[in-house]
Amino acid sequence: MYYFLSVVIGAIISVMIALNGELTAIHGMTLAAVIIHSIGALFAYIVLKVTRKPLEIKKGIPSWVYLGGVLGVFAIYSNNYAFGKITLTSIIAIVLLGQTIMSLLVDTFGLFGMKKYPFQKVTLIGLGIAAIGMFWMLDAPTGSGVIAVIVSFLAGASIVIARTCNANLAAHVGDLQSAFINHLTGIPVCVLLFALLINASPTSYDFSYQKLWIYAGGLLGVSTVLLFNILVPKIAALPLTLLSFLGQIFASMLIDILFLGTTNFTTLYASLLIALGITLNQLLTTYFTPKNAKTEV
Repeated sequence: MYYFLSVVIGAIISVMIALNGELTAIHGMTLAAVIIHSIGALFAYIVLKVTRKPLEIKKGIPSWVYLGGVLGVFAIYSNNYAFGKITLTSIIAIVLLGQTIMSLLVDTFGLFGMKKYPFQKVTLIGLGIAAIGMFWMLDAPTGSGVIAVIVSFLAGASIVIARTCNANLAAHVGDLQSAFINHLTGIPVCVLLFALLINASPTSYDFSYQKLWIYAGGLLGVSTVLLFNILVPKIAALPLTLLSFLGQIFASMLIDILFLGTTNFTTLYASLLIALGITLNQLLTTYFTPKNAKTEV
């Protein structure tokens, strides 16, 4: 069940990205980020009140667990910086590579208080096939594209750290409370960036746009944080990263086909290769993991 939910999260992220992208096209990157985080925080707060869940900041909690929202903002702006300097498929591949490497480090060394999952050399077969798919999606960067590659890689790593921070916070204050705090702590960062970049980034304050559903990205953001809070303690970071990517990439292609009438065959074939690598990796991991060490899937 947990693996299936990982794929579902990826699909939700794709819809969220599409909504946030349209919102950004209307209001500009900096104002859109403020709107998205504000709506997400308000939605989570309302749900907290309706469900009567307590919201309290407990003492003795490590301060780093509150960084999830800040790292989330970093990932958003990093991808926006890279867009146009390298291709979109390259951004997707590099972000995934950053997530994969950081996930391996988290699993192998039990970073950020997470459970250790000893690295098994046999899984290099599946990971190698998935890596070929990732590099297939890459284009050779030049000039400022090199910096964009580095920034995208760091964005991928920050995504894994952010969801780990949120899950650790959820263990102390609750899943929904963590989602609320995640969006709330992101607001000051978004406002600061809005103030700093107001003259450098096109901004529109016209809210007469009729398609109100484009403002739902913040709601989906809360949903993804909630689901990640449930899944992060249950399964290893690596399969969570790769499975959510599959859900994201295939849902994105479906959106492209249904609404834009386009298909990126390079991304499709590379994603199928990554899917093959992930499947093989999970089969080998399951086969070579001692029965008493296996967790529910």
